[in-house]
Amino acid sequence: MSLVLIGILSLSILSVTGHSINSGLRQAAAVGETITASKTTFFGSSVVEITVSDDTLEDNNDAAEEDEITVTFDVSSGGDHQVTDVTVGDDTGDVSAEIGDSGRFVFYVTADDDIVIGDLNDPEFDAESQLVFIGEGGDVDIGVDTQNDAFDGVDDGISLNEEATVQIIYRDTSITLTYKNQKAIVTLDRSSVGSDGVFYLTIEDQDANNDPTGRDDLNFDGATDALQMNYSGVADNDLGQAIFDSGVDFSETSDNSGKYTARLDVNDILDIEAANTPKSVVVKLQDFDAYPNDPFYDVAAGVEGTDDVTRSLLVDNNDGLLQEVTNPATPKSELTVKVSDPDRNLDSKVRDRIIDALAADLSSGSTADSDTLARTAANDATIDLIETGTNTGIFVPDTPGNLIEVTIDTVVTNNGIVEIDSAASAKSDLLVKYADLTPDAADDLNVNIDGVGGNEAKEIQFKGKVAANTTPVLSLGQTRIGAQDKVYLVLTDVDFNDDADAIDTFELTIPADSFDNGTLTVEDIEFNSVPMADLELDSVIDKEDAGSTFPDNDIVLSFQETGDNTGIFSAEFEYELLAPASSTVDGDNTEFTWFDTLLESPLESSARLTIGKPDTKLEWQIKEFGLPFTFDPENDSTVEVKRTRVKLFITDPRFNTDSSTVETIPLIPSSAVHGSNPLDTLEIRIEGADGDVLVSADDISTVCNGFGSTSFTETGANTGIFDKTFDVFGVAPADTLPGTAFTCGLDPEDLANAKIIAEYDGEEASTVAKGYTGKLTTSSRTINTGMEITVTVTDADQNHDRDVAEQVKVEFEPDGLASTFETLDETGNNTGIFQKKFKVGEDFTILDDDELVDDVTIRYIDAVSSNGSEEEERELKLLPPSSTARIVVTPEGEVGPQTQLTVNILDIDLNNDPNATNFIDTDILEVSSDSKEITGGKKISTGEQGFELEETDLNSGEFEFTINLVPITPEQKKDNVDFEITANGDEIDIPAEPGDKIAISYEDKNHDAAGRDLVSIIIFVKSFDPVITTDKQSYSPEDIMAVTIEDTDANKDPDVIDTIEGVDVFSSSDRVGDNFDATETGANTGIFAFEVPLLEEPQEDSVSVSVGDIVTIRYTDQYPADYADRIDDDDNPEKDFDMSVPIGTPIQGTDSTNVTTPTMKDLRGNDLTELDARVQAVISTSIKNNNNLPQQFAAVVEVRDADGFTVYLQWQTGTLQANGKTNIGLSWTPDAPGNYEIRTFAISNLSNPAVLSPVSTSTVTVS
Repeated sequence: MSLVLIGILSLSILSVTGHSINSGLRQAAAVGETITASKTTFFGSSVVEITVSDDTLEDNNDAAEEDEITVTFDVSSGGDHQVTDVTVGDDTGDVSAEIGDSGRFVFYVTADDDIVIGDLNDPEFDAESQLVFIGEGGDVDIGVDTQNDAFDGVDDGISLNEEATVQIIYRDTSITLTYKNQKAIVTLDRSSVGSDGVFYLTIEDQDANNDPTGRDDLNFDGATDALQMNYSGVADNDLGQAIFDSGVDFSETSDNSGKYTARLDVNDILDIEAANTPKSVVVKLQDFDAYPNDPFYDVAAGVEGTDDVTRSLLVDNNDGLLQEVTNPATPKSELTVKVSDPDRNLDSKVRDRIIDALAADLSSGSTADSDTLARTAANDATIDLIETGTNTGIFVPDTPGNLIEVTIDTVVTNNGIVEIDSAASAKSDLLVKYADLTPDAADDLNVNIDGVGGNEAKEIQFKGKVAANTTPVLSLGQTRIGAQDKVYLVLTDVDFNDDADAIDTFELTIPADSFDNGTLTVEDIEFNSVPMADLELDSVIDKEDAGSTFPDNDIVLSFQETGDNTGIFSAEFEYELLAPASSTVDGDNTEFTWFDTLLESPLESSARLTIGKPDTKLEWQIKEFGLPFTFDPENDSTVEVKRTRVKLFITDPRFNTDSSTVETIPLIPSSAVHGSNPLDTLEIRIEGADGDVLVSADDISTVCNGFGSTSFTETGANTGIFDKTFDVFGVAPADTLPGTAFTCGLDPEDLANAKIIAEYDGEEASTVAKGYTGKLTTSSRTINTGMEITVTVTDADQNHDRDVAEQVKVEFEPDGLASTFETLDETGNNTGIFQKKFKVGEDFTILDDDELVDDVTIRYIDAVSSNGSEEEERELKLLPPSSTARIVVTPEGEVGPQTQLTVNILDIDLNNDPNATNFIDTDILEVSSDSKEITGGKKISTGEQGFELEETDLNSGEFEFTINLVPITPEQKKDNVDFEITANGDEIDIPAEPGDKIAISYEDKNHDAAGRDLVSIIIFVKSFDPVITTDKQSYSPEDIMAVTIEDTDANKDPDVIDTIEGVDVFSSSDRVGDNFDATETGANTGIFAFEVPLLEEPQEDSVSVSVGDIVTIRYTDQYPADYADRIDDDDNPEKDFDMSVPIGTPIQGTDSTNVTTPTMKDLRGNDLTELDARVQAVISTSIKNNNNLPQQFAAVVEVRDADGFTVYLQWQTGTLQANGKTNIGLSWTPDAPGNYEIRTFAISNLSNPAVLSPVSTSTVTVS
């Protein structure tokens, strides 16, 4: 029987009352009859459960009665052979075998006459279950129990010899049992364990699996040397007795499994303590044919076998290792710690915990942050660790998110939190301490973690840093305000970002009594009761330094983070609290300076606020817009009204009263409140192309309904830019059309080139209503059935809504047939280009009663032209295939010297019979080569050598053949082999080498006037060097390296996915390496890919690596770019191409990191497309670490004006995790309009910088 069949059959499960039995093997049988066994190999006193199923006996009698069946036992043992019929079951009810009236019979078989049915734990029918004994005097009488060779002739009630077979037959099905001793298998759950740990010892031996209905036990009580443990210094090597004495169960893992497992404590069972380590322990099991104390076997000592088994276990302790510690740790990042300590992986089956094992504090501070590994009953200072998974030996803090909190706060000792309370602590060392209860050497124990004895440990430290000293940036939401306006202060400082999942806040008070000669001072601004910064306000009032005492009262500022985890805080107050409006004049200013006192040398950031009329700006979204008309050629014959949307922007910081929200300005249409409206100076009018006023500002709200009960809305929080969308109609729209509309009843000629002019606060802006001439184009002017063409309409008039992709209609009119109408979709929002692909013959017809029409007219009605005139037709004529032939080659262009090419000839003239397949077998097609190596036939025509082309389909007019390029080898050239072009049916073989040109020419005997008599195409044979790339620039052991090879000439067949075989990959420590096959990513791509596992231990289909290795990818290209030159020079034309990548070795220089192109965002993180002077924005970029190791960095952001002068320079420092990425955001308020270049790059640090990336640049225009 095949192993596959064995595997399938062994998976079937038979469920019976009381227990589940893994069914044994069975031979093929008639449908409805099966025999299964609990196991097919048994020995000694084992009992086997047999189940016979017969569907023909199911439900054939009263359920109260039981059937009986006859089973034949065919037994061979030694030289004896016995065939015996055994009745299974008893319909009188004395012996039970059938389960109810199911037709399933269960009975038991043994070779030991000492076994009785009562020995079984849970037989199917309890005491009435049937037991068949095979042996001397048994149900199957065979052998003599004193002469069996299994137990060396011992008189043990067993007479079967080793290798005896028992075939059980029922009707047409049977099963065979073998009486055979099996060798024990001993396994340990691990190869090493700490002195405080446990290990699992498993013995697998079917010889001990006597009871198929319950779980057997192993009991080594009194069995000297049966199970031993051997190591130097052991007092007692009887492991079996030790297990029994300790009360540890050594039980079968499940019914009938034959696997016995015990969970053993290293200290209790092996008597090994930490001071005794390391110890190499050898566990030895004496093999048994019958195990000691086996309740089924009548001799307690059992019967020893001959195959002993040993396994080794190392008991050893090592110092734990603090790894992946966040350095520096910040209030934003918190503190991540991983502890690697395999000997604290006490139990491989559960996630272990290490209680009171971790503490973290700072080495200095204004108050000692003295978290220690010692604890008291009143205050548990330390942190528990929990294993990351079962059997990993890696532990993390058992805290929310597995993080240790880092915060700016006053110190509370022994609370498990790292508190930064001063400048001294902000620059002090961060000490992370781990209590290793089982270090490498017991003498290293140096700390007691419970204060009462018994829990000594070795303190292992990691010294790092905290970072609460990032450079602050102070800015203003508006740098120019009126004397009665609000001041918006913005502080960017991640030190205040204490909780990444919440919005942080803090307050400061500007004391009135701190006024001194024009300066107000706020000292010791606190965050969580920790002094963080100072603030100075230096004011010029009435064009002089403020000389009189002001303000009248203290000013309280509440700073609130703009969102979770932004590190940007804003506060606002009325400027009149600093100085009354009556005391200020335009040009007065206040300089705000922020001093970060957590720094050893406090850094400062300043922002100046100027009093004066704010800069306002008025602008339409677009300078011109299309006329609001369209034409539907299918349903109407007149121009229809369409809505065109135009947007007006007003920039006015006075309306930006709340920096945290998006605000609105009400637009009030009633003239009764004119003068109180916030936008009372806004006027809109319409002027014609000749300058005449079509609609005055006074009439716009009444005649054109230009104003409605709506508002201008801020484009984003704190932008001070407000917009409103107006809907422009040419005539009064239907009531169902939404939005505010210019319903002035103007026709296209009136609106053409008219201006909509807006005036506000002395500013004027206009947009022009333009008519555009539509344009109709197609991808091809000639068409054929099945061909795809693209129809394009370009008409800016129809781009009515810049936020929506719209549609236009075109008409298809085959000559002499009815028109059809199709819709073209705009290619995207705001493009004014409309396109769609059509399939000839499906989307529109070119046949009229099976005859080709003369042409197909595509027509587009341009609703309004550039001069305002209406309904101009734009049309094109498409010509069906009356004649001109085409040649199409795949792949096209340049090909390699072993490429297979598919050539298609398209000529409808050759479709002589539309109801039959046509052929080209005359000399109208010729293929030739200019190869100097071809000395025989350099060309071949259809009709020669059987070369002919068959039409690809009925009525297609398309014919196809294949060209196989056969590479010319160096050996053939040396031997002066004569080459020629050969053909076989629709395939041609052409000898080729790089530099050859293949010509295909076709004589088109019937073409239109513009066609040519001869249609031809040239194919260039070339060779190419490959390009090898990997998905990363460096790797770590256990990574998977993805490799891509781009090689055009390896794309041999355009219709299939090709393979490159035997790419060599090896490393510095594994010089042999392995070879891999690269598979093309898709048919006809020429790009091939494969993956390489990089493993620390050698395995098949992988490469072995170590940190510091260089991995080399070597690809042998059969056809490199200099193939022809190498052949001419008698060199081997093949060429090796290598690519190398490091393992765990940092990439140096500008390849260390990648910096993305800088972009502009508002303070809420939204992208900005426009930037205004004196409005704060954020320069955003990101840095990617290309190394597998952490990398410290300083991200530098520079802004240069149009003259190349630096106008802004800031940086942000931090540490990139291995292969990690971080986002950078620095605020910038441009002082003046103009064009600016933004430059970003990364360096290693500020004190001794090394460049880590190229410079990334972008440009921005400030208005």
